[in-house]
Amino acid sequence: MQRALAAAGLVIACGLAVVVLIVMQGYITAPSAVDRAHLHPMTLKVADLTAEQQQLLLKVQDPNFYSHSGVDFSASASGSTTITQALIKQLYFRKFSPGFLRLGKIRLMLLSIGFNRRVPKDEQLLIFINRVYLGNTEAHRVYGFEDAAHSYYDKPFAALSRQEYVSLVAAIIAPATFNPAAHRIDNLNRVGRIERLIEGACVRSGKADVFYAGCAK
Repeated sequence: MQRALAAAGLVIACGLAVVVLIVMQGYITAPSAVDRAHLHPMTLKVADLTAEQQQLLLKVQDPNFYSHSGVDFSASASGSTTITQALIKQLYFRKFSPGFLRLGKIRLMLLSIGFNRRVPKDEQLLIFINRVYLGNTEAHRVYGFEDAAHSYYDKPFAALSRQEYVSLVAAIIAPATFNPAAHRIDNLNRVGRIERLIEGACVRSGKADVFYAGCAK
C-alpha cells in the first residue's frame, strides 16, 4: 500500500513539474515569439479599430479577454479558445492538433498562461488583428484585417462598412466555411446571427453553440 501511495505521489509530482515547465516555457519564450510575429508588418494599430469595433470583436471572439489568464472556461462566444490561445496556435505550433487524450490542448493552455503573464493584452490584440487567419483568395492566404479588407472588398480597413467589418469577424471561427468571397451567403447568415446576438435579440443555446444556432431566424 505504501509503495502504491509513493508511486502515485511520484506521478503527481512529475505531472506538476511538467505543468510548471510548460507554463515557464510560455513565459520565457514569449518575447521571441512576439519578435517572430513582428517580422510581419503590423499595418493596423489597436487604435485603428473604433471602440465599437473592438467591443464587437471581443464580444464574438473573447468576451473576457482583458480579465482572463490566457485561458477562459466560461461560456465565451467562440467556445473555449481565447485570443491568447489563438496566438499560441499560430506562434508555437506548425499544425495544431488536440492529440491523444487532448494533451496538445493541455499544452496549448499552459503555454497560453505563461505567455499571457509576459505579454500585455494590447500587444496580444495588436498581433491578433494583424495575423489572424481569414481564409484564402485565388491569390494568397489572407492574414489580418487590413489584408482581408483589400482582398475581399478592395479597400483599406478604415473604409469598411459595418457589415463588411462584421463579415471579417464572422470568418474567424471557420475561415473556410465563412469565407466572405467563396461562401458569401453562409458568411452573411453568420453576420446576421452576430448582429442579433450583439443587439440582445437572441442568446446562444449553450457554450458549444459557436455558430449561434440560437440566433438563427
